[in-house]
Amino acid sequence: MGTTDHLPEKGKDITNEGSKKSPTRLFQSGSTGRRGFLAVVGTAAAAGFLSTGTAGQSAGTLENDEVTLMLSMGSGVGSFTLRATELDDGYLLYPSASTTYLTVQVDGTNYTTSSAGEQMDQYLTDEPAVDGESVAMAWQLPEGVVVTQTIELVGPLAEFTVDVENTSGQAHDVNVRYLFDYQVQQQDGSPIWLQNEVLTTEREFEDLTFDSWNTYNQIPDPTLTGLAEIETEPQLIQFVSWPSAVGVAYDYEIDPDRQFFDPEYESGDSAGLLYWELGSIAAGGTRSVVTRYGLGEPGEAAETFNLRFEDQESEGDSVVVQSVYLPQAGFVVIHGEDGDVLGVSEYLTAGPHEDLEISLDPALETDATLVAMLHEETNDNEAFDFVETDGAEDGPITDGEGNAVTDDALITLPGDEPEEPEEETEEEEEEEEPEAEEEEEPEEESTEEEDESSDDYSRTYEAHLSGEDHGIETDAGGRVTFTVDSHDEGTDIHYEATVQDICNVTQAHIHLGAACEDGPVVAWLYPETGMEPALMAGSVSGTLTEGTITEDDLIDAWEGATIEDVETAFAEGEVYVNVHTEDHPSGEIRGQIQSTS
Repeated sequence: MGTTDHLPEKGKDITNEGSKKSPTRLFQSGSTGRRGFLAVVGTAAAAGFLSTGTAGQSAGTLENDEVTLMLSMGSGVGSFTLRATELDDGYLLYPSASTTYLTVQVDGTNYTTSSAGEQMDQYLTDEPAVDGESVAMAWQLPEGVVVTQTIELVGPLAEFTVDVENTSGQAHDVNVRYLFDYQVQQQDGSPIWLQNEVLTTEREFEDLTFDSWNTYNQIPDPTLTGLAEIETEPQLIQFVSWPSAVGVAYDYEIDPDRQFFDPEYESGDSAGLLYWELGSIAAGGTRSVVTRYGLGEPGEAAETFNLRFEDQESEGDSVVVQSVYLPQAGFVVIHGEDGDVLGVSEYLTAGPHEDLEISLDPALETDATLVAMLHEETNDNEAFDFVETDGAEDGPITDGEGNAVTDDALITLPGDEPEEPEEETEEEEEEEEPEAEEEEEPEEESTEEEDESSDDYSRTYEAHLSGEDHGIETDAGGRVTFTVDSHDEGTDIHYEATVQDICNVTQAHIHLGAACEDGPVVAWLYPETGMEPALMAGSVSGTLTEGTITEDDLIDAWEGATIEDVETAFAEGEVYVNVHTEDHPSGEIRGQIQSTS
C-alpha cells in the first residue's frame, strides 16, 4: 500500500528473532552544518541542532515556561522536535527534528517534510516565520495545492494546524498525515496509555471513541508524560514501531505482533501516525486539520498496571480477570474475603494480558467479593511459591507508594441476588488487613533474591553516527545500539544498526580510538560474517545490520580479549563505530560508543 523506497525490507520487525534482546532504533542525526537545525541550549544543542539568535531563543525555536519546540530550518523544513522546557532531558519527541514529519498526499503523490516521499523543500514559498509563540510556513505543490503549517504553543501543548487550499482550476484528492516519533525522556519506545490500557505492540483505530492519549517514560509509575489531543478527528490512528514505519510515506500496514516497547528490557521505539482523509477539494476550496501534543500529567501509578477485575456471574469454580499489565513476570492471584489464596493464574511474562480465566479451589458456595492481586516471580522457577514459603517468595507487586496492586469484584452465583454496595464496601475494608500482612515479609525477601541474582544484567550503549566527527559533509546518519547481556550461559553483545540516507555501504566496524582519532578495526558489524567488504547498492534508510558479538569475533588489538574488556572500552568511550561507503572508503559516518545510563 505504501512506498518503501528508503527501507531495505518493508515492515521489518526490529526484534531479534530467537532472542529476547530489546528492540532498538537507530537514528539519523545528520550533519548539523548541512541540515541547519536550530536550537536553544543544553541537550538540544547536543542533539544536533545549530544554536543561533540572541536572548536565548533562536529563529527556529518556540519556547514558553512549559515546552520548547525546535524546528528544522535547513533540509526537511517543517519537521520538528519537542521537549519540556525545565528538564535537560525532558524529551517528548525524539531529539532530532528529522524523525517527526508531515505528509500531504495529492492525487496519490506523497509530499513530505522528510525523505520518505517527495521532499517538500523544493516547493517552499514562505520560509518559517516566528511570531511570538507561533510559527508558520507554506508550500505550493505542483498540482496548485497550497499547504500551510502553523505551530503554536498553547500552555503545555504545541498545536499543529495544517491548512490546505486548492488554487488550481480543478478538483484534487488530498490527504494529510503526521508521524510523531515519540520519545519521553530517555525512553525511545514510549508505551502508549489509551482508554485505561497500556499499548506496547502495533495497533490501529478507526471510528474513534477517544480524543486523547498519553506517552510514558516508564511503566509503571511514569514520572514524565506526553499528552496528545485531537481537535479534528482523524479517520485512522496507528501506534507503531518507528523503524518499520518511518520509510512509508502513507498507508502503513501494521503488524499486531510487532512490539514498539519491550516490557522485559524496557526499551523500543514508538511512533504515532494520524491520518486525515480530506477527500476531493474543489477549485478554490480549503480544508484544515488541527491536533496537539505536549506535556501531560503523570496519572495514578496503580492505573498503569491496567488491572481490571469486573463484577461477574460465575458457577463458582473460576473467575475471569479482564486485563492486566505486568511490569515484570509474575502471577495474578485471587484472594478470598479472609485473604486466603483461592486461585492463581498461569505464569505470565512481563507485558499486557487479557481475559485470564483463573480456577478457584475451593469453589465458591455463595456470592463473594474477591480480590485480584499482582504477585512477582522472584525465584525464576515459573511456579507460584508464595503460600509454600510463607510469603518468602513471589510476593505482591507494589505501586510507587508501596501498596499492593489490587482490584476487587463481586462474584455472583446463578440464581443469587447481588449483594448491596454497602456490604461490598465493608468486605473490601475487611480485606485490607490481610493484604497488608502479605506485603510486609516478601519485600525483605525480594531484596535478598535480587542480591543473589545480581550477576545477571543487561546494559545498553549507543553510537550516534554522522559525518561531523571526521569532517565529511553528508546528509547520512544513523545510530547503533549495543545490548550487553550477562546470563548463566555467559555474556554476549547484541547490536543493531539503523541508518538514514546513506548510499552504497561497503562495510561497518568497531574501531579502537578516541573521538576525532583513527584506530584499527577490532570487530566487524557489516557484513555480519566479517573480514570481506560487501556492497549494499543504492540508498538505505532503515536497519543496516544486526547480530551478536562473541569473543570469537574480536580481532587484531582485541584478539584474546573478553566481552567484559569490550564493555569496559564501551563505558570509557575508547571505541567508535565507522560505516564505510564507495564514495568515502575510509568512512562516511561514525560515532563514539557511549553508555545510555
